[in-house]
Amino acid sequence: NLGLASTNDPIEFQAGAMTGHATGADYSSDSGLLTLHSAVSMSGMAAGRPVTVTAATAEFNERSQQAFLTHAQYDSTGRTVNAEQATLQRRADGTLARVEAQGNVTIREQGATTVSQRADVALNGTSQPRSAVLAGGVLYTLDEPLRQARGQAGEATIAFDTQAKPQPQHAVFTGAVHMIERTRATEAAREPWSVRDLTAAKLAVELARAGEGKLQPRDAEATGDAHLTVIDNGSLAGDAGAGRKELSADDLKTHLRATASAKQPPQLDTIAGRGHTVLRQMSADGVEQTSSGDTLDARFRPAEGKTRAAAGAGAGAGAGAGTSRRGAEDLGTASLASAVQQGHVTMMRRVPAKSGRAAGATAAGDDVEHARAERAAYDGDTDRVTLSGGVQVSDAGSVLWANQVALDRTSGDSVATGAVKVDYVQDNSARNPTHDGGTVMNGAPSGVAEATHILAERAELERATKIATF
Repeated sequence: NLGLASTNDPIEFQAGAMTGHATGADYSSDSGLLTLHSAVSMSGMAAGRPVTVTAATAEFNERSQQAFLTHAQYDSTGRTVNAEQATLQRRADGTLARVEAQGNVTIREQGATTVSQRADVALNGTSQPRSAVLAGGVLYTLDEPLRQARGQAGEATIAFDTQAKPQPQHAVFTGAVHMIERTRATEAAREPWSVRDLTAAKLAVELARAGEGKLQPRDAEATGDAHLTVIDNGSLAGDAGAGRKELSADDLKTHLRATASAKQPPQLDTIAGRGHTVLRQMSADGVEQTSSGDTLDARFRPAEGKTRAAAGAGAGAGAGAGTSRRGAEDLGTASLASAVQQGHVTMMRRVPAKSGRAAGATAAGDDVEHARAERAAYDGDTDRVTLSGGVQVSDAGSVLWANQVALDRTSGDSVATGAVKVDYVQDNSARNPTHDGGTVMNGAPSGVAEATHILAERAELERATKIATF
């Protein structure tokens, strides 16, 4: 008479294509509301894959075609989703159209874990993900033998591809984005890790399938005070290219190249920066070079894919060690092949003081050089920077102007061409501080800096010998 039914016993039920079990239930024929008290479990097939949903409690509303679950868990062939609360919206044919989850929403798939406080997932006609919005603080982790990643953002919007088993294709992260990735060449215990660290206000990533259901980033754009740090620690096969590089800009676009093996992480290919760009390179021996400009275009050299056995055989003495790891691919690390900065370029080069370095030499004893130009081009093969367009280079004792200056980043040697002008300044008091009468031999007052001016079409400057040829 009341249109109500209630039981505390185990029951079986069916919701669309899903069949399930629970303990205890209430049902109202007037409202169409079914409440399951505990131990809720549903299973079925979706897009040819088995699906299981469990929950502490559940409510089904026939009129609105909605289900409300508490402490819910979703499992389907390698993908697991947990949430404290979840609302499921069904279509008339019984397929799921939308899932809204709240409270420690956790997604685990292919070694990756994503945690957020809220999630809104739109599903296609086969109840597979079409798009997702994660909010309330997003944390991402990935642990693989050759790649580890950690990321955080305020919100993430994800679009899935249209294949039978959809995978994320495009993702946008906003709100204090911070991504850290560690990669290495092989799984050897002593293999060093190299690091990429990115911060930005917004990050958009294009993803591609890399076999075995795995995904790898292919293109990324970071905006809003974007800053990328690349720490290259080399590999067991060698430390070529080891050092630290920092790139920053208002907008950073990165393209990554796929490797021959899906197990290997993608490598940096190109980076394009626009607006307030800065490139800072720190070599393994402590030489620092920092340049800034309006635009930056950098290209990275692909790491060589050779086996360590081959490398060991080529080295002769190391053949035995290489044979013990035969077949292990050594991709090494990608080094900077070239970089071009344009527009209001400024550069600083600092070489640590060699004398007393072990005794704790301070920055005051470092060899520091500054430069200005309209364009700076770095060549990784020669490790040389070529400045052009109204070039001015200065250090503690000289200022040089020229149309073009080629600077060797390691030695500090340089070649200037075109309308070369140099001003040398010497502190005469340092050269002859005790001369009677307070003047040096040329008649200039002691302690007054003396300038020497030189004009030429070409100048070659050797840093180590302090010899300049005009």
